[in-house]
Amino acid sequence: MAWYTDAPGEGRVRWYNEAGEAGEAVAAAGSRRREATLRGLKPGGVYNYRVYSPAGPLATAGGDAEFALRAPDAEELRFVVFGDSGTGEPAQVAIARAIRDESRLPDLVLILGDVVYPPFDAQSWDAKFFAPYASLLPSVPFYALLGNHDYELLGGQPFLEVFSLPRNGPPGLVPETSYLLERAGSQLVVHDTNLSPAMLRQHALPWHAQLARASASFRLVFEHHTLYSSGPNADAAPLPELRALLAPLYTASGVDVVFGGHEHFYERTRPIGGVVYVTSGAGGAALYPRTTTNPWSAAFVNDRHGYTYVELGRRSLKLRQMDVEGAALDSMTLTRAVSFADPLRVDGGAAAAPRGWTSAGFDDSAWSAPLGAPGRLRARRAFWLESGAASDAFLRVRGLSDYQVWLNEAPVARGGLVGDAPESFELDGKRLRPGRNLLAIEGFRGADATASEALELTLVSPGRR
Repeated sequence: MAWYTDAPGEGRVRWYNEAGEAGEAVAAAGSRRREATLRGLKPGGVYNYRVYSPAGPLATAGGDAEFALRAPDAEELRFVVFGDSGTGEPAQVAIARAIRDESRLPDLVLILGDVVYPPFDAQSWDAKFFAPYASLLPSVPFYALLGNHDYELLGGQPFLEVFSLPRNGPPGLVPETSYLLERAGSQLVVHDTNLSPAMLRQHALPWHAQLARASASFRLVFEHHTLYSSGPNADAAPLPELRALLAPLYTASGVDVVFGGHEHFYERTRPIGGVVYVTSGAGGAALYPRTTTNPWSAAFVNDRHGYTYVELGRRSLKLRQMDVEGAALDSMTLTRAVSFADPLRVDGGAAAAPRGWTSAGFDDSAWSAPLGAPGRLRARRAFWLESGAASDAFLRVRGLSDYQVWLNEAPVARGGLVGDAPESFELDGKRLRPGRNLLAIEGFRGADATASEALELTLVSPGRR
């Protein structure tokens, strides 16, 4: 919890829930800005709290002194993301109102930069951030990242003074400008794309690669500059340089979705190198025109302001783009039909491939998953679908060289000739069918393999406008 007060002395936050549990957190005396960390909250629990100065409870301008929050669940995360917001204009206020009116408040809000627009000074944060989001700030944690305009005001110092962000980013960079959130088994990685390519290459890329070694249900990236755009900045610096540097990294490290702003509209791509890119820059500033039509663009909206609401679970990511009137403009679902954590059934028999072993109907009950040993590997993974409808699908393979993959008997991928990073392949969703489906792979284990062999298949459901 963070708040501002002119009252001297320490501050306190006292909380309780309906079960009768209660606690207190102390904010030390010092500057006008006070901060206290609430610990011991149970996932999914609803808590009431009050903020106190030595003179008594603090209140909002409307007289409210008691507030409530919901602690995030361990197995799911609901968050809202948008960027290019800080104008103080009616559109920004309308977005805050629409988020407040959601049937379930998000667990957090993440602003993709340009949190405050010029003309500004250090006092502009009251009119362009605190006032527009006054109805949300007491109940929903706000995270943010620096946009190019945020840097224009004292190098971003007011931004860093307002937010309490994780200090776990790349060594060598200013703390809180890049950071990691881990929620519901997934990684939410924030990059500062205002940095030069040289700085990103030296500091951010090694950090990102290290994070990618950890398992995650989904891997999401948040940055100010969108990499793929149908708007006026698509070929303007720094987008081409960032695209050349970061897009291969995101593909190689298994990123699922990249959220960006900078362009003032909403756009969603089809998977590009196994990555979906979402531009959510319609957060309040004047909207931008569409300047080109690209084959990878799956949805585009620039006639109204809005925000992106995401529901993240262990096996699915559901995204919807909402306008200020509560209408859904686009939607997408990523379903992890097969994950790297799912065991494969491995053929431990003769060197010759059994007849029909790539089909869904093949009996692999005698196959097992023995400890890996160098040499040829033949393995299968079955999965079930309630519906075969998928506009796109992408496959990732790791831990094998010189391999081939089949989906329902049809060959769909070859790879593993160079490098040890997971490789991504875009598949035709029409190859999937309701009921039982089958992935089969044949390749070679290396003697010094650092990652066990694994498959991952993600399905993209159709969006709508």
